[in-house]
Amino acid sequence: MAVWIFTSLLAGSALTAIEFIYIILTCGPFWLTPILFLQTWLIYIVASFAGLSLFELTFRIIPPFKRFVDSPTNKFKFFTIFGSITSSILLFALVVNDLDSGPSYWYLAIVAVLVCSFITWRMLRKTTSVFSIPRRSLSYSVTVLLIMVLVWFTSDWYFGSKVQGRSRSFRGNIPNLCLIVLDTTRGDHLSCYGYPHPTSPNIDKIASEGLLCQRAYSVSNWTPPGHIGIFTGTYPSQHGNDGQPFMPDDLLSMAELLSSEGYYCAALYNNPLAGKNVNITQGFDLDIGVFRHSWVYPAWHRLQSKLFYRDTGARVTFPMALHTARWIERKGGHLFLFLNLVEPHADYVIREPYFSQVSSDLNIDQIPNLQEVQSLCAYVEKVIYDSSKFTEYSQSSYRYLEAAYDSEIAYMDHHLGKFNDGMMKSGLLDKTLTVITADHGEFLGEHFTRGHPDILYNPVLKVPLIMRYPKAINPAVVDAYTSNVDVFPTVLSLMGYVNLIPTNVQGLDILSDDFPADRTILSERITECEGCFALVEGSHKLILNRDPELLEKFPFDSLLINLDVDPDEMEDIHLEEPELTHRMGTSLDEWVTSIQVKPDQQIELSPETIANLRALGYVQ
Repeated sequence: MAVWIFTSLLAGSALTAIEFIYIILTCGPFWLTPILFLQTWLIYIVASFAGLSLFELTFRIIPPFKRFVDSPTNKFKFFTIFGSITSSILLFALVVNDLDSGPSYWYLAIVAVLVCSFITWRMLRKTTSVFSIPRRSLSYSVTVLLIMVLVWFTSDWYFGSKVQGRSRSFRGNIPNLCLIVLDTTRGDHLSCYGYPHPTSPNIDKIASEGLLCQRAYSVSNWTPPGHIGIFTGTYPSQHGNDGQPFMPDDLLSMAELLSSEGYYCAALYNNPLAGKNVNITQGFDLDIGVFRHSWVYPAWHRLQSKLFYRDTGARVTFPMALHTARWIERKGGHLFLFLNLVEPHADYVIREPYFSQVSSDLNIDQIPNLQEVQSLCAYVEKVIYDSSKFTEYSQSSYRYLEAAYDSEIAYMDHHLGKFNDGMMKSGLLDKTLTVITADHGEFLGEHFTRGHPDILYNPVLKVPLIMRYPKAINPAVVDAYTSNVDVFPTVLSLMGYVNLIPTNVQGLDILSDDFPADRTILSERITECEGCFALVEGSHKLILNRDPELLEKFPFDSLLINLDVDPDEMEDIHLEEPELTHRMGTSLDEWVTSIQVKPDQQIELSPETIANLRALGYVQ
C-alpha cells in the first residue's frame, strides 16, 4: 500500500505539473489559482492510485509481469514511469480530440516529454532499494512542482510587466470596458424588454441601472458580420469580404484602438466564428477560444463542465473573466474584456431549474408531437420557410421550443449574475463600462423558420443593447432605432477617444445630444450573389431578397411591412404601396453602393473555419 501511495503521489504530481505548465504557456497565469492547483493535484493523485491499482491487477495475470511487480522497487519504478507516460498520452489524446488549434499540441507534447524523461532518468539511476522510495517520490514530486511554480511566476512577471508598460500610456476617462456579446439572443426574450417569463433577472438589474435601447437591431443575421459590425462600427457591405466569415486586416478594430491607448485587451469567446479563425479578435493581447481553441482548465474540470453540467461556455467563461479582471487590477492595468457566450445557439440544452421557471404556463401533455419538438431542440438544424416541418405543431409545441431556448438564456444570465456580483465585491463593477448586446437573434418557428438563416425578419435582427456606467450614464430607455454598429462610436466617445473614430464608421453615438429620433437602420446578409437586405425607416421595413439560392426556399424578392400595425411581420404591403417601396428600395441601393468595399483578392477559408461552419449548421 505504501508503495502505491508514493507511486500515485509522483504520477499525480507529474501530470499536474505537465497540465498547468501547458495552460500557462498557451493561456497565461490569469485564472490559475492555488485552490485550483490543490484540487487538481489531489484529484490526479487519487486517479493515479485507482488507475495504477487496476493496471497492477491486469499485469498480475501475465506471469512475467507478475514476478516483476512482486518487487516493491521494480513496482515503484515501472508504475511511476508507466503512469506518467500513460496519463500524458491520455491527456494529449483528449486535447487533440477537443481542440482544433494544432500548433498548441506541441507545447503539451514537449512539456510531457521533458517531465516524463526527467522522471524516467531519475527513476532508473537513483531508486536502488525499497527504503529510497519515500525519499525519491517526495523529492521528485517537489522538483516537478517547483518547476511548475517557477514557470507560473515567470509568466506572471512577464504578463504583469506587459500590462504595467501598457498602462503608462493610458489617458482615458473609463478604467475598464467589458463588452458581453450574447450569441443568438433575441432582445424580446429578455424580461427587461417586456418578455413575460423570468429569463434575465441579472441582465434586468444592469439595464435598470443604465441605458436600455428599446429598438436595437443587428447589422446581420449571423455571427461574423454581427461581431465585425460591433468591433468596427461598419455594415457588412463595408467589410470587404464578399460576405465570407473573415475580418480583413485593414478593418480597424476597437481592440486595436484601445490597445494603443493603454488597455490590455482580452477576448474569451465560445463561438469559434467570433475568434481567431476568422480574425475577429485581431488586436487582442489575450485571444482565448474557451472550448475549441484553448485548453483553459485542467482535464477533470473540463470534463466535469462538459459532461456533468453540459456547459457550452457560461459556467467556465465568467469565472475566467472575473479572475482576469482581478489580476489586471492587481497589476495596476486597464482592461478591455470581450466575452462571447453561445448558450442560446442551437442545439438547445434543457436547463433546470430554469426550464421549469420559464415554462410554468406549459402543459407538456398537450404537445402532440413532443418527440419531434425535442429532436428539433437537440440538433443544429436550420429550417427555412418550410411549413411541412411545422404541420403537427400546436401552440404548446411552439411554447416548448421557446422554453428550451429561454432556459439557455436564463442559465447564461445566472452565471452573468455571479460574474457581476464578483465584480461588485472586487470594487470593479462601477469602474467598468459594461455593454451587453447580441450578434443576431433566432427564429423559433415564426414564418415556418428555425435558426437564423438569411431571411431578415425581426426575430433574427432585434437584439438587446444595454450600457451601464453610473458615473457617465443615467438610467434611461432609448426608444429611437439603434444598431449594434453604434457600440463602437458610443463606447469610444464615452471613453474620451472621439477623435480616434474612423471616418468610415456608420454607427452613431447613442448618448450624443444630436442623436436622431428618426434614425434609419440597415441590416444585410452579403453573399457572392449579392444577398438579402433590410431597411427600417420610421414605421416601415423593406426586405429585398436578391440571393438566387435563398429565392428557391423563400420565394419573395420584395416585402414591405408596416411595423406599427403588423409587428409580427405577417402582411406584405409592397403591392399596395408601390411608391414607398420604390423610394425605400432606391435609398437602400444608394446607401449600399456608397459604402460598399470589394475585397482585393479572393478570401480562402481555413479548414478549421469550414469545420466550424459545418458544426454550427451554416454549411451542410
